[in-house]
Amino acid sequence: MLKKSLIYIGIIICLIFIVNNVIMPWYVQHSDTVTVPKITGMNFIEAKNIVEESGLEIKQGELKYDENIPIGQILDQNPPADETVKYGRRIYVTICGGEQLSEVPNLKGKSLRDAKFTLEQRGLKLGATVKKNSAEYPAEYVLSQIIQPGSKVKR
Repeated sequence: MLKKSLIYIGIIICLIFIVNNVIMPWYVQHSDTVTVPKITGMNFIEAKNIVEESGLEIKQGELKYDENIPIGQILDQNPPADETVKYGRRIYVTICGGEQLSEVPNLKGKSLRDAKFTLEQRGLKLGATVKKNSAEYPAEYVLSQIIQPGSKVKR
């Protein structure tokens, strides 16, 4: 019984060795490779054409916001340029989304303190305020706002 177990274990080890060191290296190196083009700094549409002509695929990854860079410009790519990869591999790119906009929240009925906090959470600041008396709300509460809720404004 022990002899049979050792023989089976030996056969399994030999099969693993053959698959790992002979078959898999042959199989993995059997496909075509291509050099990754440099696409950082390009517009996404231009880059897509170049990447697809190379036999690769482009996928949009992150979106980063920067007011000094045009919208749609590629900021980063992975894998990097001039790296050798297999034909058909995906190239993930980080694209500039321009200047980031925030949605204006509805502040009506909130205390002035809550309104400031809500705006700060969205990267916005409270503008000029006018104090008025109201029977509907107590003092230091927002009665109305000039910029309508749901509007998109610069941070």
